[in-house]
Amino acid sequence: MRRTGRTGLTGLVVALTLLLAGCVGVPTSGRVERVQGQEQACQNCVNVEVSPPSPGDDPRQVVEGFLRANAYYQSGYSVAKQYLTREAAQDWKPETGATVYDLDAVSVKDDQVSLSGRTLGTLAADRSYQARGGDFAQTFTVSRQDGEWRIATPPAGLLVADYAFDRSYATYDLYFLANGRPSDQPGAVQSPVLVPDPIWLPQFRNPGRVASALVKALLTGPTSWLAPAVTTAIPPGTTLSVDSVTITDGVASVALSDAVLSLPDAQRSLLAAQIVYTLKDALAVRGVLITVNQQGFRVPESDPTTLVVPTTAISSQLDPVSPNAGNQLYVVQAGKVALADGSTGELRPFSGDLGSTSISSLAVSVTDTDLAAVTDGRTRLVEATTAGAGTKARTVLSGVTDLSRPQFTRFGELWALGRQGGRQQLWRIADGAKPVLAPDLDGRDITAFSFSPDGVRVAFIERVRGGQRLLVGHVDRGDGVEVKGVRELDTRQSDSPQLTQLKDLAWLDATHVMVLGAATAKDTAGPYAVSEDASSVVGQGEALAWNPVEVAVLLRTQSAIVRSQNGQTWRDQGTTWVPFVKDVDAVAYPG
Repeated sequence: MRRTGRTGLTGLVVALTLLLAGCVGVPTSGRVERVQGQEQACQNCVNVEVSPPSPGDDPRQVVEGFLRANAYYQSGYSVAKQYLTREAAQDWKPETGATVYDLDAVSVKDDQVSLSGRTLGTLAADRSYQARGGDFAQTFTVSRQDGEWRIATPPAGLLVADYAFDRSYATYDLYFLANGRPSDQPGAVQSPVLVPDPIWLPQFRNPGRVASALVKALLTGPTSWLAPAVTTAIPPGTTLSVDSVTITDGVASVALSDAVLSLPDAQRSLLAAQIVYTLKDALAVRGVLITVNQQGFRVPESDPTTLVVPTTAISSQLDPVSPNAGNQLYVVQAGKVALADGSTGELRPFSGDLGSTSISSLAVSVTDTDLAAVTDGRTRLVEATTAGAGTKARTVLSGVTDLSRPQFTRFGELWALGRQGGRQQLWRIADGAKPVLAPDLDGRDITAFSFSPDGVRVAFIERVRGGQRLLVGHVDRGDGVEVKGVRELDTRQSDSPQLTQLKDLAWLDATHVMVLGAATAKDTAGPYAVSEDASSVVGQGEALAWNPVEVAVLLRTQSAIVRSQNGQTWRDQGTTWVPFVKDVDAVAYPG
């Protein structure tokens, strides 16, 4: 069920403009009750005409002109700065960030012009968006300079109304490499893994402009939030030797500086993979030609004649969603494990040791080789292979309480969440259960968690007063293993129902989490796809009178099974949910 909606969402993003060119609209009317968008469209998102102040402009007109001018990209924002006093123009730093707001009203009193409304989110200097709710209030103080009104107190960065980005901006993924791998885990996947890093850019009509902006951002490095969890094959100081990327007959030509010439073949392959993945989904290119000093740059995957790297030549093992992911659906009925046909729901008993154990929750490894189950009233975690008859379960964690559903990562790791000594704790099962440092989770009450397909990001549901909220963090494996960067995904800023009651979650794809949620405790919960920056919250089919409590996702097809509190399961059938297996206590797909 792929309805995640990556563009055209109301109240989302703002442009930051390091290396980028863009265009947006801003409010222009006098007294504002509810701002409406301008009709002028972005042509190529460059060289958009913005007007400097006119002689005799009053304070309101000066502020409105400034908002128009600071919303359109200009190198240095020279026109926007003409609305400021000379001192303010020197101090204003538009590149430091931006605030997305929903404007309700404008008021003018003496030398002050005040805007009020609602803050929807922020865009950082690295072009990463974060939904962030709250009241919006901005007061501009104006003063006379050479007989004309000018703004003396500009905002710290850019201010952009929400509606402009619905039609002018889109999100794209840069790709970096997982930082470190759990080498102490027997049978763990040791190959590198690509990790998506969403950024926001103007919707350039020229594909070459999109490609150029994406490659420049890729060479600059990951966003500050993801940086501790990833690395890159691109050497420091690498730049585009030609300022633009061209696309001809589906092949993107990327001219890099000679910093890459000394790379060994393995690193060349990873560099090419990062560039190919960054460009292929955004622009549907069929290949990438990397050049250095106007000569083709050979990588092991290059065509021997043209040196083009076909997108199909990149190893699928690098994909954020493992190509080795299994598709067997497992269910628990009457406390015992059974295997279910994903289409018909026909059940057959699991003949291994777990087939006769009282189980409250279940997880399956990505490769469908191992099962983990919470047993004994959520006080014990056991693990067994899926080989069937003769396999014995082993206890991997005990002496704890309130164990949540466990999770496997693509690296073969098993993770658990429970309480010990009254304190909630994460464990990573690798040659024994090892506590994981997660200082950002201290004092929080986590009810469920789920790892992204790449094994780098992890989403949580936190119980708070009056409901639950969605969090996301990442795992830094560079020096030990630690969960860092935990932040809220504020779904309350979307135009979808503002989710405050969350039941369960599972990653739908590499950048979206499926959550079961509702706006209030009285509302019927339903499935929603939430992007990892919470810029997109999209319902996944009509919510039924089903009281859903658990979701499992088959990553290969992005299809899901939802379990109701009464044990009825529902199968995702594209645009609707249809009844599936009855009397189920738990469901799990691999991963």
